[in-house]
Amino acid sequence: MDNIMRTVEMYEKAINENKLVGIKCNDCSRVMVPPRPVCRNCYGTNLSEVEVEGKGKLVTWTVIHISPPTFMDMAPYTLGIVELTNGERLTGIVNEPPENLYIGLEVEASFAENKEGASRLRWKKTE
Repeated sequence: MDNIMRTVEMYEKAINENKLVGIKCNDCSRVMVPPRPVCRNCYGTNLSEVEVEGKGKLVTWTVIHISPPTFMDMAPYTLGIVELTNGERLTGIVNEPPENLYIGLEVEASFAENKEGASRLRWKKTE
């Protein structure tokens, strides 16, 4: 359980510093985003934190009309899955109107501070 908490804390700390990070397995070289305490390829635990390029393509999205309490003031908002350039997939809020979205849209990571003061990952159209 300690490994999981350390991994989550490391990821959140990076997001708060406006960085996107993953974990690289030092045994098989797989890079995973978001980070995890065990390699999902070889099940190794010899892992290192790596900064990841926050660029990719939109794979799918949905518009959330009824949200959890934390995001009620944002509804409706768009939640998308982005395939990063390294093949990993990551979910986040997309800062584009739904009518401007399409599968394959090139996006990049951006970061927005929420009301609690912590940064949150957002996706924006690549300029």
